[in-house]
Amino acid sequence: MRAKERIMELLERSGEDGVLQSEISHKLHLSKSTVSEILSHLEKEGVIFRSIISGKSMRVWLKSYTPFPVEGYLRIGILKSTEYAAVVKAAKEVDAEIRLYGDAISLTKDVVYSRVDVAASPLVTQTLFGVLHKNLRLLRKVAEGGSGIAHSNISNGVFGTTEMSTMEMNIKRVREIFNIRELRYFRSPESMVKSFTEGELEGIAIWEPHLTWLEKKGYKVIPFSQLIGSFPCCSLTANVDVLRINSELIDDFLSCYDSIVSEMSELQYDQYEDVEKYAADIAETLCVKTDLVGESFRRYRFNGKLSAEEVAEFLRKWDMNISVESLKKIILS
Repeated sequence: MRAKERIMELLERSGEDGVLQSEISHKLHLSKSTVSEILSHLEKEGVIFRSIISGKSMRVWLKSYTPFPVEGYLRIGILKSTEYAAVVKAAKEVDAEIRLYGDAISLTKDVVYSRVDVAASPLVTQTLFGVLHKNLRLLRKVAEGGSGIAHSNISNGVFGTTEMSTMEMNIKRVREIFNIRELRYFRSPESMVKSFTEGELEGIAIWEPHLTWLEKKGYKVIPFSQLIGSFPCCSLTANVDVLRINSELIDDFLSCYDSIVSEMSELQYDQYEDVEKYAADIAETLCVKTDLVGESFRRYRFNGKLSAEEVAEFLRKWDMNISVESLKKIILS
Protein backbone atom coordinates (compact mmCIF):
# COMPACT_ATOMS: atom_id res chain seq x y z
CA MET A 1 0.00 0.00 0.00
CA ARG A 2 1.34 3.42 -0.95
CA ALA A 3 2.19 6.00 1.72
CA LYS A 4 -0.71 8.28 0.72
CA GLU A 5 -3.24 5.44 1.05
CA ARG A 6 -1.81 4.43 4.43
CA ILE A 7 -2.13 8.00 5.71
CA MET A 8 -5.70 8.24 4.44
CA GLU A 9 -6.56 4.94 6.14
CA LEU A 10 -5.07 6.16 9.43
CA LEU A 11 -7.05 9.40 9.26
CA GLU A 12 -10.22 7.45 8.45
CA ARG A 13 -9.71 5.27 11.53
CA SER A 14 -8.97 8.34 13.68
CA GLY A 15 -12.33 9.91 12.78
CA GLU A 16 -13.23 13.07 14.68
CA ASP A 17 -10.30 12.61 17.08
CA GLY A 18 -7.84 13.26 14.27
CA VAL A 19 -4.16 12.52 14.74
CA LEU A 20 -1.10 14.60 15.54
CA GLN A 21 1.02 15.11 12.43
CA SER A 22 4.11 14.09 14.42
CA GLU A 23 2.47 10.76 15.29
CA ILE A 24 1.80 9.82 11.66
CA SER A 25 5.49 9.25 10.93
CA HIS A 26 5.88 7.09 14.03
CA LYS A 27 2.72 5.03 13.52
CA LEU A 28 3.29 4.37 9.83
CA HIS A 29 7.11 4.24 9.87
CA LEU A 30 7.36 7.03 7.29
CA SER A 31 9.83 9.88 7.16
CA LYS A 32 8.64 13.27 8.39
CA SER A 33 9.41 14.81 4.99
CA THR A 34 7.26 12.20 3.19
CA VAL A 35 4.36 12.77 5.58
CA SER A 36 4.66 16.55 5.28
CA GLU A 37 4.72 16.43 1.47
CA ILE A 38 1.68 14.11 1.24
CA LEU A 39 -0.32 16.14 3.75
CA SER A 40 0.43 19.34 1.83
CA HIS A 41 -0.95 17.76 -1.36
CA LEU A 42 -4.04 16.45 0.47
CA GLU A 43 -4.62 19.89 1.98
CA LYS A 44 -4.48 21.55 -1.44
CA GLU A 45 -6.95 18.96 -2.74
CA GLY A 46 -9.35 19.87 0.09
CA VAL A 47 -9.30 16.36 1.54
CA ILE A 48 -7.82 17.11 4.97
CA PHE A 49 -7.79 19.92 7.52
CA ARG A 50 -4.85 20.81 9.76
CA SER A 51 -4.97 22.94 12.89
CA ILE A 52 -2.16 24.19 15.13
CA ILE A 53 -2.64 22.80 18.63
CA SER A 54 0.31 24.42 20.41
CA GLY A 55 3.60 25.76 19.19
CA LYS A 56 4.35 23.87 15.99
CA SER A 57 2.21 20.82 16.85
CA MET A 58 -0.56 20.19 14.34
CA ARG A 59 -3.58 17.89 14.46
CA VAL A 60 -4.87 16.46 11.20
CA TRP A 61 -8.36 15.31 10.24
CA LEU A 62 -10.09 14.12 7.14
CA LYS A 63 -12.13 17.21 6.31
CA SER A 64 -15.48 15.45 6.73
CA TYR A 65 -14.55 14.40 10.29
CA THR A 66 -13.54 17.76 11.77
CA PRO A 67 -15.43 18.28 15.07
CA PHE A 68 -15.97 21.94 14.18
CA PRO A 69 -17.07 23.95 11.13
CA VAL A 70 -14.50 24.60 8.41
CA GLU A 71 -14.70 27.85 6.46
CA GLY A 72 -15.99 27.34 2.92
CA TYR A 73 -17.06 23.74 3.57
CA LEU A 74 -20.59 22.59 4.43
CA ARG A 75 -21.70 19.16 5.72
CA ILE A 76 -25.43 18.44 5.66
CA GLY A 77 -26.84 15.41 7.46
CA ILE A 78 -30.15 13.89 6.37
CA LEU A 79 -32.22 10.85 7.25
CA LYS A 80 -33.12 8.28 4.59
CA SER A 81 -36.27 10.02 3.38
CA THR A 82 -37.53 11.48 0.10
CA GLU A 83 -38.75 14.49 2.07
CA TYR A 84 -35.24 15.90 1.66
CA ALA A 85 -35.32 16.20 -2.13
CA ALA A 86 -34.96 19.99 -2.01
CA VAL A 87 -32.20 19.74 0.61
CA VAL A 88 -30.13 17.40 -1.56
CA LYS A 89 -30.72 19.44 -4.71
CA ALA A 90 -29.75 22.69 -2.97
CA ALA A 91 -26.69 21.01 -1.43
CA LYS A 92 -25.58 19.99 -4.91
CA GLU A 93 -25.93 23.60 -6.10
CA VAL A 94 -23.51 24.89 -3.42
CA ASP A 95 -21.21 21.84 -3.49
CA ALA A 96 -22.06 20.75 0.07
CA GLU A 97 -21.41 17.23 1.35
CA ILE A 98 -24.46 15.06 2.10
CA ARG A 99 -24.21 12.54 4.93
CA LEU A 100 -26.86 9.84 5.51
CA TYR A 101 -28.11 8.85 8.97
CA GLY A 102 -30.37 6.05 10.18
CA ASP A 103 -31.97 7.78 13.17
CA ALA A 104 -32.94 11.28 14.25
CA ILE A 105 -31.18 11.30 17.63
CA SER A 106 -27.73 10.49 16.21
CA LEU A 107 -28.11 13.13 13.50
CA THR A 108 -29.38 15.88 15.80
CA LYS A 109 -26.66 15.12 18.38
CA ASP A 110 -24.06 15.44 15.64
CA VAL A 111 -25.20 18.93 14.69
CA VAL A 112 -25.17 19.91 18.37
CA TYR A 113 -21.55 18.77 18.65
CA SER A 114 -20.51 20.18 15.23
CA ARG A 115 -19.89 16.80 13.59
CA VAL A 116 -22.19 18.06 10.84
CA ASP A 117 -23.04 21.68 10.11
CA VAL A 118 -26.70 21.44 9.07
CA ALA A 119 -29.21 18.71 9.92
CA ALA A 120 -32.50 17.77 8.31
CA SER A 121 -34.35 15.78 10.97
CA PRO A 122 -37.69 15.76 12.84
CA LEU A 123 -38.89 19.13 14.06
CA VAL A 124 -39.73 17.72 17.50
CA THR A 125 -36.18 16.36 17.94
CA GLN A 126 -34.54 19.59 16.83
CA THR A 127 -36.79 21.69 19.04
CA LEU A 128 -36.00 19.70 22.17
CA PHE A 129 -32.26 19.66 21.48
CA GLY A 130 -32.33 23.34 20.55
CA VAL A 131 -34.07 24.44 23.75
CA LEU A 132 -31.81 22.20 25.85
CA HIS A 133 -28.41 22.97 24.30
CA LYS A 134 -29.09 26.51 23.06
CA ASN A 135 -26.55 26.21 20.23
CA LEU A 136 -28.92 25.31 17.39
CA ARG A 137 -31.00 27.54 15.15
CA LEU A 138 -33.97 26.22 13.22
CA LEU A 139 -33.73 27.53 9.66
CA ARG A 140 -36.67 26.17 7.66
CA LYS A 141 -39.48 23.66 7.65
CA VAL A 142 -38.91 20.84 5.16
CA ALA A 143 -42.44 19.59 4.48
CA GLU A 144 -45.74 18.55 5.96
CA GLY A 145 -47.10 14.99 5.81
CA GLY A 146 -45.18 12.21 4.11
CA SER A 147 -45.64 9.43 6.65
CA GLY A 148 -48.26 7.05 7.97
CA ILE A 149 -49.14 3.62 9.32
CA ALA A 150 -48.40 0.47 7.36
CA HIS A 151 -50.64 -2.33 8.65
CA SER A 152 -50.52 -6.11 8.23
CA ASN A 153 -53.00 -8.92 8.91
CA ILE A 154 -51.22 -9.90 12.12
CA SER A 155 -53.04 -9.01 15.36
CA ASN A 156 -50.41 -8.94 18.10
CA GLY A 157 -50.79 -5.27 19.03
CA VAL A 158 -47.05 -4.63 18.55
CA PHE A 159 -46.15 -1.60 16.43
CA GLY A 160 -42.78 -0.24 15.40
CA THR A 161 -41.56 3.35 15.45
CA THR A 162 -38.42 5.45 15.83
CA GLU A 163 -37.45 7.15 19.07
CA MET A 164 -37.90 10.88 19.66
CA SER A 165 -39.36 11.47 16.20
CA THR A 166 -42.49 12.69 14.44
CA MET A 167 -43.34 9.01 13.92
CA GLU A 168 -43.34 8.40 17.67
CA MET A 169 -45.43 11.49 18.41
CA ASN A 170 -48.01 10.64 15.75
CA ILE A 171 -48.38 6.95 16.51
CA LYS A 172 -48.98 7.78 20.17
CA ARG A 173 -51.85 10.05 19.11
CA VAL A 174 -53.57 7.17 17.27
CA ARG A 175 -52.71 4.45 19.81
CA GLU A 176 -56.33 3.76 20.73
CA ILE A 177 -57.51 3.65 17.10
CA PHE A 178 -55.19 0.72 16.36
CA ASN A 179 -55.37 -0.92 19.81
CA ILE A 180 -51.62 -0.67 20.16
CA ARG A 181 -50.39 -2.76 23.08
CA GLU A 182 -46.65 -2.23 22.71
CA LEU A 183 -44.36 0.16 20.87
CA ARG A 184 -41.06 -1.26 19.71
CA TYR A 185 -38.29 1.20 18.84
CA PHE A 186 -35.89 0.86 15.91
CA ARG A 187 -32.65 2.65 15.03
CA SER A 188 -33.18 2.59 11.25
CA PRO A 189 -36.10 2.41 8.79
CA GLU A 190 -34.56 -0.66 7.14
CA SER A 191 -34.54 -2.71 10.35
CA MET A 192 -38.11 -1.64 11.14
CA VAL A 193 -39.41 -2.53 7.66
CA LYS A 194 -37.60 -5.88 7.83
CA SER A 195 -39.21 -6.78 11.17
CA PHE A 196 -42.60 -5.74 9.80
CA THR A 197 -42.40 -7.70 6.55
CA GLU A 198 -41.11 -10.77 8.42
CA GLY A 199 -44.28 -10.79 10.54
CA GLU A 200 -42.97 -9.59 13.90
CA LEU A 201 -45.10 -6.45 13.98
CA GLU A 202 -48.74 -5.67 13.38
CA GLY A 203 -47.87 -2.25 12.04
CA ILE A 204 -45.24 0.46 11.79
CA ALA A 205 -45.12 4.24 11.70
CA ILE A 206 -42.93 4.89 8.67
CA TRP A 207 -42.04 7.66 6.24
CA GLU A 208 -41.51 7.91 2.52
CA PRO A 209 -40.47 6.26 0.29
CA HIS A 210 -40.97 3.20 2.53
CA LEU A 211 -44.70 3.89 2.89
CA THR A 212 -45.27 3.91 -0.88
CA TRP A 213 -43.03 0.85 -1.32
CA LEU A 214 -45.02 -1.11 1.27
CA GLU A 215 -48.28 -0.06 -0.36
CA LYS A 216 -47.00 -1.41 -3.68
CA LYS A 217 -46.21 -4.68 -1.90
CA GLY A 218 -49.86 -5.02 -0.91
CA TYR A 219 -49.80 -3.78 2.68
CA LYS A 220 -52.57 -1.52 3.94
CA VAL A 221 -51.31 2.05 4.26
CA ILE A 222 -53.01 4.92 6.08
CA PRO A 223 -51.31 8.37 5.88
CA PHE A 224 -51.15 10.21 9.18
CA SER A 225 -52.69 13.22 7.43
CA GLN A 226 -55.93 11.23 7.14
CA LEU A 227 -55.83 10.33 10.83
CA ILE A 228 -54.72 13.54 12.54
CA GLY A 229 -54.71 16.22 9.84
CA SER A 230 -51.79 18.31 8.63
CA PHE A 231 -48.55 18.29 10.61
CA PRO A 232 -44.91 19.33 10.05
CA CYS A 233 -42.47 16.46 9.86
CA CYS A 234 -38.91 17.69 9.60
CA SER A 235 -36.97 20.92 9.70
CA LEU A 236 -33.51 22.24 8.92
CA THR A 237 -31.26 23.31 11.75
CA ALA A 238 -27.69 24.60 11.96
CA ASN A 239 -25.12 24.91 14.69
CA VAL A 240 -24.57 28.56 15.70
CA ASP A 241 -20.84 28.21 14.99
CA VAL A 242 -21.42 27.40 11.33
CA LEU A 243 -23.80 30.34 11.03
CA ARG A 244 -20.93 32.55 12.20
CA ILE A 245 -18.09 30.93 10.23
CA ASN A 246 -19.95 30.11 7.01
CA SER A 247 -22.73 32.69 6.96
CA GLU A 248 -22.42 33.41 3.22
CA LEU A 249 -22.38 29.72 2.34
CA ILE A 250 -25.46 29.09 4.51
CA ASP A 251 -27.21 32.06 2.87
CA ASP A 252 -26.42 30.66 -0.60
CA PHE A 253 -27.70 27.23 0.42
CA LEU A 254 -30.94 28.63 1.88
CA SER A 255 -31.51 30.81 -1.18
CA CYS A 256 -31.25 27.74 -3.43
CA TYR A 257 -33.38 25.73 -1.03
CA ASP A 258 -36.17 28.34 -0.89
CA SER A 259 -36.29 28.55 -4.68
CA ILE A 260 -36.48 24.76 -5.08
CA VAL A 261 -39.19 24.37 -2.41
CA SER A 262 -41.23 27.09 -4.10
CA GLU A 263 -41.03 25.21 -7.39
CA MET A 264 -41.83 21.85 -5.76
CA SER A 265 -44.91 23.27 -4.07
CA GLU A 266 -46.42 23.70 -7.56
CA LEU A 267 -45.41 20.33 -9.01
CA GLN A 268 -47.80 18.78 -11.53
CA TYR A 269 -47.56 15.07 -10.83
CA ASP A 270 -48.90 14.02 -14.21
CA GLN A 271 -45.86 15.64 -15.82
CA TYR A 272 -43.17 12.99 -15.32
CA GLU A 273 -40.28 15.14 -16.59
CA ASP A 274 -41.12 17.85 -14.05
CA VAL A 275 -41.25 15.35 -11.19
CA GLU A 276 -38.06 13.58 -12.33
CA LYS A 277 -36.20 16.90 -12.22
CA TYR A 278 -36.63 16.98 -8.43
CA ALA A 279 -36.65 13.24 -7.77
CA ALA A 280 -33.40 12.24 -9.51
CA ASP A 281 -30.87 13.60 -6.99
CA ILE A 282 -32.56 12.22 -3.87
CA ALA A 283 -33.17 8.89 -5.65
CA GLU A 284 -29.45 8.60 -6.38
CA THR A 285 -28.54 9.59 -2.81
CA LEU A 286 -30.90 7.02 -1.25
CA CYS A 287 -30.24 4.36 -3.93
CA VAL A 288 -33.94 3.97 -4.79
CA LYS A 289 -35.84 4.19 -8.05
CA THR A 290 -36.74 7.64 -9.34
CA ASP A 291 -40.35 6.71 -10.08
CA LEU A 292 -40.83 5.52 -6.48
CA VAL A 293 -39.52 8.88 -5.25
CA GLY A 294 -41.88 10.72 -7.59
CA GLU A 295 -44.88 8.77 -6.30
CA SER A 296 -43.87 9.46 -2.70
CA PHE A 297 -43.92 13.23 -3.35
CA ARG A 298 -47.72 13.10 -3.56
CA ARG A 299 -47.99 12.62 0.20
CA TYR A 300 -46.00 15.75 1.01
CA ARG A 301 -46.91 19.39 1.13
CA PHE A 302 -43.67 21.27 0.50
CA ASN A 303 -43.49 24.56 2.37
CA GLY A 304 -40.32 25.93 3.94
CA LYS A 305 -41.87 28.63 6.11
CA LEU A 306 -41.35 28.24 9.85
CA SER A 307 -42.71 30.36 12.71
CA ALA A 308 -42.52 30.06 16.48
CA GLU A 309 -46.30 30.29 16.74
CA GLU A 310 -46.82 27.43 14.30
CA VAL A 311 -44.24 25.23 16.02
CA ALA A 312 -45.76 25.90 19.45
CA GLU A 313 -49.20 24.95 18.12
CA PHE A 314 -48.03 21.64 16.71
CA LEU A 315 -46.02 20.80 19.81
CA ARG A 316 -49.16 21.28 21.94
CA LYS A 317 -50.92 18.69 19.79
CA TRP A 318 -48.11 16.32 20.80
CA ASP A 319 -48.65 17.27 24.48
CA MET A 320 -45.45 19.30 24.59
CA ASN A 321 -45.71 22.81 25.95
CA ILE A 322 -42.83 25.06 24.91
CA SER A 323 -43.49 28.79 24.96
CA VAL A 324 -43.41 30.93 21.84
CA GLU A 325 -40.76 33.08 23.56
CA SER A 326 -38.46 30.07 24.03
CA LEU A 327 -38.99 28.98 20.44
CA LYS A 328 -38.21 32.44 19.07
CA LYS A 329 -34.75 32.13 20.60
CA ILE A 330 -33.94 29.07 18.48
CA ILE A 331 -35.78 29.89 15.23
CA LEU A 332 -33.74 31.98 12.80
CA SER A 333 -35.81 35.00 11.80
